[in-house]
Amino acid sequence: MLMIQPSDQEIKNIKQLKVDFCQTFQTEAGIRVLTQLEKWGFKRDSTFVPGDVYGTIINEGRRQMLISIENVMTLNVDKLTEMRKELL
Repeated sequence: MLMIQPSDQEIKNIKQLKVDFCQTFQTEAGIRVLTQLEKWGFKRDSTFVPGDVYGTIINEGRRQMLISIENVMTLNVDKLTEMRKELL
Protein backbone atom coordinates (compact mmCIF):
# COMPACT_ATOMS: atom_id res chain seq x y z
CA MET A 1 0.00 0.00 0.00
CA LEU A 2 1.43 3.35 -1.07
CA MET A 3 1.31 5.99 1.65
CA ILE A 4 2.06 9.63 1.00
CA GLN A 5 4.04 11.15 3.83
CA PRO A 6 3.08 14.69 4.80
CA SER A 7 6.04 17.03 5.07
CA ASP A 8 6.86 18.92 8.25
CA GLN A 9 5.44 22.06 6.63
CA GLU A 10 2.20 20.26 5.72
CA ILE A 11 1.82 19.03 9.31
CA LYS A 12 2.46 22.57 10.56
CA ASN A 13 -0.22 23.87 8.16
CA ILE A 14 -2.67 21.18 9.32
CA LYS A 15 -2.04 22.09 12.97
CA GLN A 16 -2.69 25.76 12.21
CA LEU A 17 -5.82 24.91 10.25
CA LYS A 18 -7.16 22.91 13.19
CA VAL A 19 -6.46 25.83 15.54
CA ASP A 20 -8.20 28.21 13.12
CA PHE A 21 -11.27 25.99 12.79
CA CYS A 22 -11.53 25.44 16.54
CA GLN A 23 -11.14 29.15 17.28
CA THR A 24 -13.83 29.90 14.73
CA PHE A 25 -16.38 27.24 15.63
CA GLN A 26 -15.92 27.00 19.40
CA THR A 27 -17.04 30.55 20.14
CA GLU A 28 -20.68 31.23 20.96
CA ALA A 29 -21.28 32.57 17.47
CA GLY A 30 -19.29 29.74 15.91
CA ILE A 31 -21.34 27.13 17.76
CA ARG A 32 -24.53 28.72 16.45
CA VAL A 33 -23.15 28.74 12.90
CA LEU A 34 -21.97 25.12 13.17
CA THR A 35 -25.39 24.10 14.49
CA GLN A 36 -27.00 25.70 11.44
CA LEU A 37 -24.46 24.05 9.12
CA GLU A 38 -25.40 20.70 10.68
CA LYS A 39 -29.00 21.30 9.61
CA TRP A 40 -28.06 22.42 6.11
CA GLY A 41 -25.47 19.64 5.87
CA PHE A 42 -27.86 16.79 6.66
CA LYS A 43 -25.96 15.66 9.75
CA ARG A 44 -28.98 13.81 11.13
CA ASP A 45 -31.08 13.48 8.00
CA SER A 46 -30.97 11.43 4.84
CA THR A 47 -29.47 13.12 1.80
CA PHE A 48 -31.55 10.95 -0.53
CA VAL A 49 -34.02 12.77 -2.78
CA PRO A 50 -36.47 10.24 -4.29
CA GLY A 51 -36.40 10.39 -8.06
CA ASP A 52 -33.74 13.12 -8.18
CA VAL A 53 -30.19 11.81 -8.42
CA TYR A 54 -28.82 15.34 -8.81
CA GLY A 55 -30.62 16.55 -5.70
CA THR A 56 -29.09 13.64 -3.79
CA ILE A 57 -25.63 14.50 -5.14
CA ILE A 58 -26.04 18.14 -4.08
CA ASN A 59 -27.13 17.08 -0.61
CA GLU A 60 -24.15 14.71 -0.33
CA GLY A 61 -21.87 17.61 -1.24
CA ARG A 62 -23.36 19.62 1.60
CA ARG A 63 -22.83 16.71 3.98
CA GLN A 64 -19.22 16.31 2.82
CA MET A 65 -18.50 19.96 3.63
CA LEU A 66 -19.85 19.52 7.16
CA ILE A 67 -17.91 16.28 7.64
CA SER A 68 -14.73 17.99 6.45
CA ILE A 69 -15.15 20.77 9.03
CA GLU A 70 -15.78 18.25 11.81
CA ASN A 71 -12.82 16.11 10.72
CA VAL A 72 -10.43 19.05 10.87
CA MET A 73 -11.67 20.00 14.33
CA THR A 74 -11.29 16.46 15.71
CA LEU A 75 -8.06 15.54 13.94
CA ASN A 76 -5.39 14.09 16.21
CA VAL A 77 -2.37 15.96 14.84
CA ASP A 78 -0.02 14.32 17.34
CA LYS A 79 -1.03 10.90 16.00
CA LEU A 80 -0.44 12.15 12.47
CA THR A 81 3.05 13.29 13.49
CA GLU A 82 3.73 9.91 15.13
CA MET A 83 2.62 8.06 12.03
CA ARG A 84 4.90 10.23 9.89
CA LYS A 85 7.88 9.39 12.11
CA GLU A 86 7.10 5.68 11.84
CA LEU A 87 7.08 5.91 8.06
CA LEU A 88 10.46 7.61 7.88
